[in-house]
Amino acid sequence: MSLFSFLKKKSQRALGVEISGRSIRWSEVSIGETAFEIETHGLLGVAYTPWTQNAEAQQKMIKDLAPLSLYKNIPLVCVLPETLTHTTYITVGLKSEEEVTAAVEGAVESYIVEHPVFITNDTVCLYDIIEQNNANITIVITLYQESKTKNLKEVFMQLGFSDVSFTPLHDSLQALYMNQDPTLMLSVANTHTSIIQMTGGQLQGYAQVPFGARDVVQQIRDVVGPERTEKVYTRYGMKSNHRDSALYARIVQQAMPLIDHAQRMMTITNKDHAIVITGDYADLPGLDTFLARQLRRVPVRLDVSQRFLSPDIRLPVIDAHDMLRFAPALGAAVDYLESR
Repeated sequence: MSLFSFLKKKSQRALGVEISGRSIRWSEVSIGETAFEIETHGLLGVAYTPWTQNAEAQQKMIKDLAPLSLYKNIPLVCVLPETLTHTTYITVGLKSEEEVTAAVEGAVESYIVEHPVFITNDTVCLYDIIEQNNANITIVITLYQESKTKNLKEVFMQLGFSDVSFTPLHDSLQALYMNQDPTLMLSVANTHTSIIQMTGGQLQGYAQVPFGARDVVQQIRDVVGPERTEKVYTRYGMKSNHRDSALYARIVQQAMPLIDHAQRMMTITNKDHAIVITGDYADLPGLDTFLARQLRRVPVRLDVSQRFLSPDIRLPVIDAHDMLRFAPALGAAVDYLESR
């Protein structure tokens, strides 16, 4: 009896892993009676280039990630590093319900032919149908090179994992968001920001904009000098500072690709959107104020806990602030478990 209970419990668990520019995070998630439960989580404050061909670096990664071998008997799903992916969404016409499969395959093939720069012999294409009616079907396509993740997968296999898969960032974050209203989710990283557009729990659009925390730090350093950079960043960040109006003007100019893209995505749908912030730099000083001023909407932080907290289960072993930083890893595990 206890043996079969143990096996059942293991089959309802997954390990989500995210490799970002400054750390590796993992979260073990299980299916509870009324909600998902966070079993364990961990962090390595190191940055890797997981697609490197350097054997010495790969061996170091295996050694550093040895703690993950404790979870080798459960599925591992890794968030695809965004530097390895290309994501787009397209809409094609339909004549009948029976043409759905042909329409999807045709759209994917056409996109690959028209964008050969993204294609190699080992390109993997992931796609999801995000909207469908009698006349049209909209598909989101994510392309990545299998060879770029081969070394990373080999690391996990050498740690004892037999079930290893990859998922795009937008799928992992979408799995955590329960609001059905039109939403722009901004995942702020060091070098870029991902914009994920959702309505009714379905992905409507995706874009990656080259603006991140690094750009804010650079503008501050250029204006006030290295000595004052940390102080000004901590106190003001992206907020308007009457003492350094030139600095704010430079930050606004640097961030305009992000603002323009977000506004364009909202205009296309002609719907009011909620603005939700997540990512490694969701706590970038002044970010909330800046977005509220530029987008004329008060942003909120992604409430990751809504997928995990319930009166019927124990509190998760992770506080609210860390939960936001672990969102991609948590979402990857949730997305895996919901799809199985």
